[in-house]
Amino acid sequence: MEEDKLNIDETVLSVDLSEATEAVKEARFEDALNLLSIVLKDHPDNIDVLYLAAVSSRYLKKFDESKKYIEHLFVQCPRYGTCLPGVGPP
Repeated sequence: MEEDKLNIDETVLSVDLSEATEAVKEARFEDALNLLSIVLKDHPDNIDVLYLAAVSSRYLKKFDESKKYIEHLFVQCPRYGTCLPGVGPP
């Protein structure tokens, strides 16, 4: 039973990430951020969700919010900063 719940959670996360990624690609940053805010409630440490939230916030000029996501991202994955052009660990 617990394994089924994990599989469902992973499937939902995958679908939500796909939808958020598509929204970012289509420059629908507000839609992406709204979806990602919901996803973050269940997956607050997911690096993909944090990254997309940081990107969406930045495009919406919500720089403090973007910084918060980036800082949390670096806590979860300190080497992640090497993948972000122009951004280093705090």
